[in-house]
Amino acid sequence: MTTVSNKYQVLINVSPEAAFDTVSDMARHAEWNDDLVIEALTEGPPRLGSQYRSWGWNSKKSGPPNDIEVTGFERPTRFAFMAKDPAFGKVSHEFTFKAEGGGTLIERTTTANWGTLFVLFWRVAGEPLIARPRMSQSLGALKKQLEARQG
Repeated sequence: MTTVSNKYQVLINVSPEAAFDTVSDMARHAEWNDDLVIEALTEGPPRLGSQYRSWGWNSKKSGPPNDIEVTGFERPTRFAFMAKDPAFGKVSHEFTFKAEGGGTLIERTTTANWGTLFVLFWRVAGEPLIARPRMSQSLGALKKQLEARQG
C-alpha cells in the first residue's frame, strides 16, 4: 500500500472561527458540495466522535454510503474526519484554519492508502481530472457562501 496525500486551499474573507464553525458542521457540507447528501447519526452539535453517513455525487441516496467519524475538533484551528468509502477505502480529511491577511486560509488535506495500480491511476487521471476540479468547485462555493454571510 502507498500513502497518497493531496492538499487544496482557499483564502476566505472571514474569521477562522466563522470558517471553522461552518466546515465542522458536517450536516452543512451539502450546502457547498454539489450532489452530496449527509445525515447526522449522532445527536447534538458536532464534536469529536460525531458520526455521519453520506452519499456523494448522488443526491438520491442510492448506492453504498460513506460512514464518517469526526477525528479532530480543535476550534478554530483544525477539523478532521475519516470517511470509510466503499470504493476508496478509508480516506482522511483534515482542514486547518489560519488567520491570513484579514481572512482565513483553509487548507484541506486528503490522505488514503491504496494499491500501486490505483495510485498510478490516481496520480495520472483521478486527482488532476476529477478530484482537483471538484475540490476547487467545492471550496469556491464555501468561499462564496461564507463571504456572502459576512457581507
